[in-house]
Amino acid sequence: MIQPSRSTFPNSEIEKARNKREGNLGQNLEIMMQATKLYVGNLVFTVTSKDLEELFSQHGTVKEAKVIQGKGFAFVEMSSQLEAERAKAVLDGYEFKGLNMKVQSAKPPKKQSSRRGFRR
Repeated sequence: MIQPSRSTFPNSEIEKARNKREGNLGQNLEIMMQATKLYVGNLVFTVTSKDLEELFSQHGTVKEAKVIQGKGFAFVEMSSQLEAERAKAVLDGYEFKGLNMKVQSAKPPKKQSSRRGFRR
């Protein structure tokens, strides 16, 4: 019986298949991670990460709370998708320090354009 050699399939084809498979795995992992990350908007500028960690920890384990200074929003990552969904359901519209918070599942960041420089 003849064994197929490595040269039967060009390396580029093997690499394309491997990259496609690994790319899909990476996308799935990113989607799973995003399912635990929440966008928290309509915050007063005095809110701290510690404030949000204390508030969201009532609904599960907070992995990270990060306030974007001077923007009025933050990201909170919960330890599981179930905890993130629970926190979102309870805290969306919740009045916190005088404003009603907006809590949504975080969307993946937009990819930056590879173009640099001025438009012509």
